Amino acid sequence: MNNLLRVYNTNDRYLSSFILLEIIVTPNHHGFYIAGIFKQRMTNVTTIIDNSNHCPHINDIIFNKTIRDMPLAKRIKYYGHLCQRNHHMICFMDEVHLCFCDKYRDPDCLVFQRETLTECKTNYCQNNGQCVQNEFNGIWDFSCVCNECIYGSLCHLTASQYTFSFDMIIGQDILANQLLTSQPLVIQVVLSILILMFIIGILSNGVSLIVFKQKQVQTTGCGVYLFYLPIIGQFGLLFLIGRFSYLLKTQISDVNNRSIARWSCVILEYFINICPMCFNWLITCVAIERCVNVIKGISFSKPKSVWWAKRVVLILTIISLISSSYEPFIRQIIDDPRLTNRHTWCVIAFPSRWIEYYRLTMNLINLIIPGLVNFFVTLFILHRTTKMKQVVAKNQDDKGYWTCLKRQLPLYGSPILLIIFSLMRLIFSLTLVCITHQWQKYVFLIAYLISFCPLIMTFPIFVLPAKIYKAEFKSLMQRMKKLF
Repeated sequence: MNNLLRVYNTNDRYLSSFILLEIIVTPNHHGFYIAGIFKQRMTNVTTIIDNSNHCPHINDIIFNKTIRDMPLAKRIKYYGHLCQRNHHMICFMDEVHLCFCDKYRDPDCLVFQRETLTECKTNYCQNNGQCVQNEFNGIWDFSCVCNECIYGSLCHLTASQYTFSFDMIIGQDILANQLLTSQPLVIQVVLSILILMFIIGILSNGVSLIVFKQKQVQTTGCGVYLFYLPIIGQFGLLFLIGRFSYLLKTQISDVNNRSIARWSCVILEYFINICPMCFNWLITCVAIERCVNVIKGISFSKPKSVWWAKRVVLILTIISLISSSYEPFIRQIIDDPRLTNRHTWCVIAFPSRWIEYYRLTMNLINLIIPGLVNFFVTLFILHRTTKMKQVVAKNQDDKGYWTCLKRQLPLYGSPILLIIFSLMRLIFSLTLVCITHQWQKYVFLIAYLISFCPLIMTFPIFVLPAKIYKAEFKSLMQRMKKLF
């Protein structure tokens, strides 16, 4: 409510002796506030609306259920105690009266006839928002009353089903018809971070792709999985920066071709959903392959693991594409009919409940399962390798389980880092639901950007910690030095 509100008196140039505001927080939560009580005639006034001038309903301030349940004629005689007991309260309401507490702390009640809200003939509000219309000086207008945790002038922004988006977090901060240099600092910072992430991704994923393409690396199933990781990671970053650019374009400039805008919305959202999903599942496949290698030991068949890996990658890609095939059917573009400029929003609209539940289920599976598998597989491999080190240790002091475990931990820094990223993503997704304060917006934004950090870290996570991949990288660098 940090917006300037202008109050007019349509019948007189002077304001009324008191101004009562009805503020609708949600469709089921209305609040009344005294904006001002004037002893002399005034044409304009500046005031603050907060809890100090709130007029609570008697059900919120009478705690005795017996009194609350009394008929109005009997209950009203207790109103004097309300003013005397609540020294800072200036007014309160019941189903019939609006009562003021005077300077002697006595109630002064008058009959208050509430005006019913005029609902719009056409509901322009999304996500079950309540559309309330108004007309002043021949100008028609409307407002959308949004449910809890839903935002935007059309109730079109929401952190639904454990997923975030730039639209929900910072979409309302973008200034329409303004150059990029005139946009708020947060918009410019986010764009700079995305460009930096994309450049780092090109370097990290590019080098990783060259390393994992080597024949020696491709002799195991892990090498096959790792070969596709940087490709998917870089495409994910490309679609991420494309999605943000789409948001900027549709809010800064007019949209003349709605068909192109819709299909851009569908394609970007489709692949920005698939790329991180495939990336996380490929990491899970790498962890499972290493677990199988530890279990089988010398009986582990490299050719068979390569055979399986190629088919798993294909099956995983097909399943990801099919499981997200609902995206084109739930995406649509809307614009605000009150605006003369055509600025569209890419929003979610579920045609049926089963698609909504299906999407929720898929989001939870992709959010929880890969992280859990990585966690337990890493614990198992760490335990098995620690046991092996105990067996081969020559010094008795080095045979202790915790001693061997401490020596093994640095070698598993990368899997542990991935688990931390998964855990952070899970915690943020399950706990961050509503934006009630400005600082929460930046927490949402940081959490959203962190969820894409693994896409730029294939080189430090998978190449540097592994001796074989690091050796291939050094060999590659030496060959490049000879060329130049």
